[in-house]
Order: sequence, then C-alpha cells, then structure tokens
Amino acid sequence: MDCPHCGAQNVPSIDRCPACGQEVRHDRIMQNEQKRQILTEAYKNPANGYLEEVDSLVFIWTLLFGPIYFAVKGVWRHVVASFLIAVLTFGVSWFIYPFFAKSILRTHYLRMGWVKASGIPQRIIADQDT
Repeated sequence: MDCPHCGAQNVPSIDRCPACGQEVRHDRIMQNEQKRQILTEAYKNPANGYLEEVDSLVFIWTLLFGPIYFAVKGVWRHVVASFLIAVLTFGVSWFIYPFFAKSILRTHYLRMGWVKASGIPQRIIADQDT
C-alpha cells in the first residue's frame, strides 16, 4: 500500500507511514466510510448552513423510540400522529411506522426549504473544516 501523502511503499498492517509519519488509511476503512456515505442522506438549512443527517438506522430508532425519535428530529406533526395512531391501534402501528420513517424525515426537511446535501455525514464535513 502506497502512502497517499509521500508515495512511499508501506506494509498494510501499519497505521502510520514510516517515511513521512502521516496516518495511512487502509482500503477496508475507506470502503466502510464510502458505504456509510451512500447510506446516509444529509439535508442542509440554506439559512444557516446547518446539516441534519438521516442515516440508514432511522428504521431501528423509530422502532425503538417511536415519537421520541421524531421529537428529537423536530418533526412534531408525526410525534402527535404516531402517538395517536398507536393509541388507536393498540400499539400495532409501532411495527408499521418505522418503514415510512426515512421518507417522513426526507419530506419534512424538503418541505421546510432545506436542500439535499451531497450525502456526506455531518461529522466528516466537520472534520474537513478543521
């Protein structure tokens, strides 16, 4: 594996280049980050530049926390709706609602005027700014 900084030949098991001392990222780590970027959608508030991440785990978070997850994300219409539907269906809707959670969040951000970012997670963008 070649060092991306200085081009020196390195052993795949090391974390730092012996020639320049820079961190060497392995292909597996880079592939995992690329998969994460594909599975993550980010929406940007054009007024202040804030990014909100909608990742692939939204299904699990909605299944586990229901309206609490929507409250954290600020989707108050679905906080109330999911709670009322759960009461009316005796909790059966908790097993159906998670299938629609990602599209609910996507629609919410787009209706508020946010724009879809390039799909880069917020923490990676924050690392690039520093």
